[in-house]
Amino acid sequence: ISHKSPGLGRVVDVCVNPDSGEVFSVSSPEGLDRFNNRIRRITQRNGSTLIETIAGTGSPGYRDGSASIALFAYVSACAYSPPSPPAHPNPGILLTENPTCSLRRIDLKTGEVVTIAGANGAGFQDGRGRTAEFAHPV
Repeated sequence: ISHKSPGLGRVVDVCVNPDSGEVFSVSSPEGLDRFNNRIRRITQRNGSTLIETIAGTGSPGYRDGSASIALFAYVSACAYSPPSPPAHPNPGILLTENPTCSLRRIDLKTGEVVTIAGANGAGFQDGRGRTAEFAHPV
């Protein structure tokens, strides 16, 4: 589910897998392309730093699905999510997206991207899943 990628640009947020030491980043390159809409993994292998895109195409948007087709819209924060069976048996990354006002999760074993809550636009509504509303989470 990953491929080699160019540099990170300006890092907006990072999260760390406490078990493996892997670092995951949400970054934005310098210049006119303010956000690159990709989630990347940074690892040390054989004395070299490897940067891999684990999800996102680089185009802004909103689409759940496999890592290779998922679209993100200006991810503002990330957090490592340990396995929590039965709902999430694999480790993952939790992401907040500002314009979609959503909380999303990338399964690190399967590469599936799913919306956990929000995505109905800005608001202040308690609820389950997509019925919950957030006001531009960070």
